[in-house]
Amino acid sequence: YALSGGLGFPLVRHLYAGLSAGARFADQAWEELEMNAGLLFLPHRYLALGASAWNLLDLAESRYALGAALRPFTERVTLFD
Repeated sequence: YALSGGLGFPLVRHLYAGLSAGARFADQAWEELEMNAGLLFLPHRYLALGASAWNLLDLAESRYALGAALRPFTERVTLFD
């Protein structure tokens, strides 16, 4: 089975951070551990910018991504791809 959890928190005005961790348990031992992190910047009511890093515990297998999203209706609806 797998366990995972995460949390997000504000850093400064319009900048937020998030962390998540997960583990898989098989054959009565922890088989795989992972940690992920992300940043979210909201420079404008209608725009969101983000950065993510996955699998930070294994630097050879780490992945990174940058993204942008539109928020055309309200702060509660974000469209991204």
